Amino acid sequence: MTATKLRPQLRQAVPDVAPALLEKGLITPEQMKAVTLASQVGDFRRGIDPGDPTFKIAVLLGYAKPADAALELARALGVVAYVLVAGFPVDPALVNAVPRELDEKRLVVPLFHDGKNLALVAASAPLGADAARLLSEALDVADLLYLPVRREEMPALIETIQKAVRQRESQGVRLGEILVREGLLTADKLQPTIAAARAARMPLGRYMVKADMVDETVLFKTLAGMAEIPFLGSEEAMRLVKDSTLKQRLKKEYVKFNMIMPYAVRNRVLHALTANPFVKANELPHSYSCTRMELSVVTESAFAMLYEKAYGEAMGLSDAKLSSADRGARDEEGVSADEADIRARFEHILNRLILRAIQIGSSDIHIENYGDTVTTRLRVDGVLHPVHDAGIDKDTLRGVVNVLKIEAEMNIAETRQPQGGSFRKITPDGAVYDFRVQVMPTVNGETAVIRLLPGKKTIPTLAQIGFPARVLEGFERAINNPSGLILVTGPTGSGKTTTLCSALSRVAQDPTCKVLTVEDPVEYQLPNVTQVETIPSKGVDFAAAARSFMRMDPDVILIGEIRDEETAQEALKLAYSGHLTFSTLHTSSAVSTVERMYGFGLDKSLLIEQMLAVNSQRLLRRLCPKCRTPYVPDESVLQTILYRGIPEGMRFYESKGCDHCKGLGHSGRAMLSEFLNFTGSTRATFRRESEQNLIYMQLMGRGLEPMIDDAFNKVHRGYIDVRWLPEVIPQDYLELGPSPLIDMDPKAPLFGE
Repeated sequence: MTATKLRPQLRQAVPDVAPALLEKGLITPEQMKAVTLASQVGDFRRGIDPGDPTFKIAVLLGYAKPADAALELARALGVVAYVLVAGFPVDPALVNAVPRELDEKRLVVPLFHDGKNLALVAASAPLGADAARLLSEALDVADLLYLPVRREEMPALIETIQKAVRQRESQGVRLGEILVREGLLTADKLQPTIAAARAARMPLGRYMVKADMVDETVLFKTLAGMAEIPFLGSEEAMRLVKDSTLKQRLKKEYVKFNMIMPYAVRNRVLHALTANPFVKANELPHSYSCTRMELSVVTESAFAMLYEKAYGEAMGLSDAKLSSADRGARDEEGVSADEADIRARFEHILNRLILRAIQIGSSDIHIENYGDTVTTRLRVDGVLHPVHDAGIDKDTLRGVVNVLKIEAEMNIAETRQPQGGSFRKITPDGAVYDFRVQVMPTVNGETAVIRLLPGKKTIPTLAQIGFPARVLEGFERAINNPSGLILVTGPTGSGKTTTLCSALSRVAQDPTCKVLTVEDPVEYQLPNVTQVETIPSKGVDFAAAARSFMRMDPDVILIGEIRDEETAQEALKLAYSGHLTFSTLHTSSAVSTVERMYGFGLDKSLLIEQMLAVNSQRLLRRLCPKCRTPYVPDESVLQTILYRGIPEGMRFYESKGCDHCKGLGHSGRAMLSEFLNFTGSTRATFRRESEQNLIYMQLMGRGLEPMIDDAFNKVHRGYIDVRWLPEVIPQDYLELGPSPLIDMDPKAPLFGE
C-alpha cells in the first residue's frame, strides 16, 4: 500500500527529493535513475506504485536512510517547526496527538506537517483506511505521507522520540513550579493546567495567558528572572529595533521560530531581543563577527509586533510551536530547523574539507585544538600537510565537531569522554567512502581525526606491491607451502594487511583450497575466502576464532594479529597441525620478529621448524615521476645516512612539486621490504646464535634481504628521496649499511618510465 492509498488522492504535489539526496551524496547517480524509473512504472515486489513520492521509493529500495529522506522532504516542503531526534525531523507538538488506539499498538509515530494539509508519519507498514482516518483527524490534516521504517526499528524510534518530547515537556513542568512558587498559580491547579495546555497543543505559558490565568507581562518577567536576563517593555523594544538593519541578515523563518531579533553590535557584542529566554543560539554572534551575545526579554505579543514591523507580515503565534520555556530544555539530540540553517555552514565546511581530502588522496583528516589556534592537517602518502584555508578556527571548531558527531552517530553533549563512530558518503561521481571518526577531549577542548576508507579497494597483486625481484620469488615460494607460519611485520599503517590480502587472493584462486580469516576489522572483501570479524564484547577474539577454525577443515588461515601469548600459541598450533598460517606482528625488523615470538613463551625449536618467512615492511612516500629531477646529495646526507659512502653508480632524485602531484612533490607510496627466508642454514643460525645483530650480519645476503638494500635500490630507481630514509629505517641499520651483494645497475629503468 502506498501513500496514495492512505488518502484516495493527495491534495498537493509531493516534492521530488531524489536530486537533493544525490547532491548530499546520500545516493548515487545510478540509484537516482532507479528511483526515478520506479516512480514512473512502479515495483510491485517492493510495494511501490507508479507515482509514489521519491523519498519513499529511495527508502524502500534500500538506497537512503529513512531519517535522511524525511529530512530532505521537510526541507523541500519548507517546514521549519521541527527538531532533529535520532536524525529524524520531529514536531514535538504532534507526537502526543497520536490516538491511544494506535499508540498502544506501536504502529506509527508522526514526524511533522507542512503547516497546511500534509503530514509525514513513520510506520513499519502502511496504515489501513480506519487508522489513516483516525490519525488524519488527530493531526488535523487532509493528507498523510508514509515513511517506511523497519518493523524491528520502530519500537526504539518511538521510544527515543517520546523520550525527547518528555524532556521538553519537563521544562513546562518546571515553569509551572516556578509560577506556583511566585504565587501566580495554585498547586492544586498545576497538573490540570499542564494537561489542558497539552490538549490545546500550546506551551504552558501561552495557554495560561490566553486563558487569562496570568498576565503576559508578569509571566515574561518571571521567565526573564528564571533565565537571569533583563526584561524590556514593548515601547523600549520598539525604539531599539526601529532603525536597525541587522535583522535583515536573518531569515524570517529563523526569527519566527526562535523568537530572537538582533538590533545592535557594540564592541563585538551582539545585542538581541527575544521572547524565548532559553533560546540556544550560540553560533549567532559569529554571523555578525561578534564574540558573544547579550539578550533582553520581551513578551510574545511585543515580539509579534516587532516581527510584523520588520517583515511586513503577521507572525502568527500559533506557528511558534515551541516557544518560551517549553523550548528551553532542548534535549541533547534535538536541533531546531532554524539552527540547521547555521549548522549548514558547518556542514559546508566539513563537506568541503572531506571532498578536498578525497581529491588529493588523503588517508586521514586531523582537526587539532590548541586553545587559541586550531590546526587542520591532511595525511597524504603518510605525511601530514597543513590546510590553511579549511575554515575551521576557534569560533567554528565546536560547530564542525558537533556536525561530525551527528554524522557519526555520537553523543554531541558528551565532551569529556573519547568517542568513536563512523559514517558513509557517496561522492557526486558515485565513489563510496567510509569514514571512521575518533573525537578526543584534550586540555584545550575536543580534537578529532577522520580516517578515509574507500568503499571499493582494489587488491594489488604480489607483483604490484613493490617487492624486489628476489624477495618476490622467495615470498611466492613460501606461500606455496602446504603448512607453516608466515609473518608480516611493521608499524601501524605499513601495508601489512594489503600484503597479506594479496597473498590470500593468490592462494584462494585454487578451487581445492579452503581459506579462513579472522580480522579486526575486515578491510578487504576477498573472493573465495571466509572472513570473520572480531567481536570482543561477545568473546570473539583472535585466539577464540583460531581455536574454532580447527573444526572447520581449513587449508589456509589468517590470524589478523598476534597480540598475546594465547594467540601466538594458537597460531603455532595451526602451523604444526598442517595448516598454512599467516599473521602480523608489530616489530622493527625481520630478525627481531623471531625474538618477539620467543617472548610469548613458544617452544623455540618448534617455532624455528614451522617458520617459513618473515617480511618486515614500511611505506614511504613516492617521488612524483612528473617533476622528478636528479641531484647530488650534500655532505649532511653523507654524514647521517650514507655512512659507508655512496655505492658505486647510485643515482639520487628529488621532486619540487607540480600540478600532477598538487605541489606536494610526492604521489603514492612505495613499500620497503626486509625479507627473511627460512632455509636449513637460516634455522641453524637461529639455533646457534642469540644476539640479533650477529644473526643479522651472518644472514645478510644468505637468507636475509635487508631493507636498506631495497631502500637504496629504490633511491637509485627514482622511487624515493634518500633524505627520507631516516623516517622509516632505524639509525643503527643505516650505520650498518647495505649488504656486500647490493648491485646498482646503471641501466635499471626509473620508476614511472
